[in-house]
Amino acid sequence: MFATSIAAVADYIQNKSFLGIRDEINNASVTVFRGPYGSQQLISVKELVVGDVIQVTQGDTIPADCILIQEMNVTVDESKYGITDYVEKQSS
Repeated sequence: MFATSIAAVADYIQNKSFLGIRDEINNASVTVFRGPYGSQQLISVKELVVGDVIQVTQGDTIPADCILIQEMNVTVDESKYGITDYVEKQSS
């Protein structure tokens, strides 16, 4: 009984943390290149669609799964998701 209660509390805390991260990401804005001439626009991450090219700078939170088009020594801090080491990323 005690172990079950502890597990339930831990699950609740983890779920609240995840929801906080999701809200933080959903309320952010990002610079995208859209249209036939690649015009730059600042939009909410909620407006991202497949095929958008986003500009990422140091310290940005990446709002979605993506393909890295061009990079120069990119490492990602995924500690919010339980991964303790920095993850090195390379363009495809």
